[in-house]
Amino acid sequence: MLTAELAGKAAYGWLIGLASGGIYALEAEQTNVTAADGRRIALPRYAAFTPAALALLRGGTDLSAIAGNDEIVVAVLAPLSWQNPRAVFAQPLLIAPGRQRVLLVAPVTRLWALVQEIDAAGAILEHFYDY
Repeated sequence: MLTAELAGKAAYGWLIGLASGGIYALEAEQTNVTAADGRRIALPRYAAFTPAALALLRGGTDLSAIAGNDEIVVAVLAPLSWQNPRAVFAQPLLIAPGRQRVLLVAPVTRLWALVQEIDAAGAILEHFYDY
């Protein structure tokens, strides 16, 4: 009896997940960015967003907006000596002595300059938050 009830609930949950996935899946899989020349480009969301956005920037595409925002939060793993005036949070990394995680708010139009600054400092761009 308990097994049949559990199987029924599992099947019901699977059907609900299937139905809701069909409605929300497409919207949740991509973030729209606007290039400086006005083009709209769809990029993957979450963890895949950062390498995709970096590829665009390194390929010469300047951006003007990400998901409709003209500023985004950027996470950087940097030496303790690295500072940025737009930083809103910095915390030393216990697992990497001499390094810190810095969160900063950056204008989307200045992301390429920020990437170059991060590279020159020997820091690592950890994540662009694509909202």
